[in-house]
Amino acid sequence: IVYAMVIGGLETTQYALTEQAQLICEHPELYAQLRADPSQVRPFIEEAMRVRAPTQGLSTRLTTRDEVFQGVPVPKGSLLHLRFAAGNVDPEQYACPHEIQLGRKRVGGHLSFSQGPRICPGAGLSRLEQTIAWNRLTERIEGFRYAPGNKFLHQPGIMLGTLELLLEFDPATGGSR
Repeated sequence: IVYAMVIGGLETTQYALTEQAQLICEHPELYAQLRADPSQVRPFIEEAMRVRAPTQGLSTRLTTRDEVFQGVPVPKGSLLHLRFAAGNVDPEQYACPHEIQLGRKRVGGHLSFSQGPRICPGAGLSRLEQTIAWNRLTERIEGFRYAPGNKFLHQPGIMLGTLELLLEFDPATGGSR
């Protein structure tokens, strides 16, 4: 459990923050909203994790019986790798699923940390770290943009994380919003 908390508080958080920074670069109006209203930081974090979940899936399962999933027959004994983050952009669950909507109902109802008895034990720590990071950044930085030289190489496997992100930023004047 401690190992999972460390991963949730380090690697998952690192990748979440880099994906969120990319969303800010692509949609600077989001950052302006966060700076104008710090209460929007939490909905931003939750929506960003929904749209670009740092962990795409973890669980591998062996089927115990023949089953059909969305018309695809899966025989007993099949090995399945569950990519639960796909549910975060399911249009049957979320209108305009690839858009960040800070006023969306059920913010935080995503599957980025899984749910139920298999929820990531580091989820709370990661959320806290992300909240602290964006609260400090919005106080101290006026705006972000991509710096030249980004290659946008991603971590292979189950994690969605940019290996290196080059940013330029403008410091906030006066030290407050």
